[in-house]
Amino acid sequence: MKKKILYIEDDPINMALVRTVMTDEGFELIEASNGLDGIDAAKAKRPDLILMDINMPGIDGLATTTLIKSIEELKSTPVVALTALATEEERARGLIAGCDGYITKPIDVRTFCADIERYLKGSKDEGDSEKENELLKDYSQHLVKSLEDKVRKLELMNEDLERCVEERTGELKKAQEKLLEKEKERVLLEMAGAAAHEINQPLTVIMSMSEVVLSDLSEGDDNYRLMEKINSECERAAKIVRNMGQISKYRTKKYADGLDIIDIDASSS
Repeated sequence: MKKKILYIEDDPINMALVRTVMTDEGFELIEASNGLDGIDAAKAKRPDLILMDINMPGIDGLATTTLIKSIEELKSTPVVALTALATEEERARGLIAGCDGYITKPIDVRTFCADIERYLKGSKDEGDSEKENELLKDYSQHLVKSLEDKVRKLELMNEDLERCVEERTGELKKAQEKLLEKEKERVLLEMAGAAAHEINQPLTVIMSMSEVVLSDLSEGDDNYRLMEKINSECERAAKIVRNMGQISKYRTKKYADGLDIIDIDASSS
């Protein structure tokens, strides 16, 4: 049965190289591009060994290793650091974090799979027991510093998100106000057209009847001036109605008590 190897690595070039080397040697490679995905893959796939890139964005390889080793069903799974950080201090910190071994980048394709087989058989790199307490303290400080950096980044991201939400809310409010104004304008224009149509019919009848009455009266008749006034006002009303029917834009003017009313003349011109 093929041995399952989980490789947690954010660099696609490094991933491609290890994929080629390991699949050619008959290993099954499981891939994850960050620490959190790697932890999920480890729990789901239960690999025989985990290759861990140390210098990753987000949760780095050391913290990811510590988290994996804290999971009961994964604590005995070998974790081998695969990184360009090859100083003795970095090696020691990796072992304190829970790594069982260390392989440096760039990998030696001639010996790489043999090294993996060695760790699969239970080989473990040894650390400096005399400096263990000092290394533990150093690693604890590293975790605290890493956590502090993540918290600060989250705070900055949260501030950016709040600012974006505030800006977007303002934009949406303005857009909503414009939409409501447009809808109000549409309704008023439709109402003006409908009112003009409805008023025009009885107004036409009144004007016709007033002209008939005027034609039967003499200028010296007491009712002549009265009917003449009625006819004149009907003509003025008819002009207003015609303008109402020609309204094509929304213009207002001040009325009593500061009330805004539609300016028929300006809106129909």
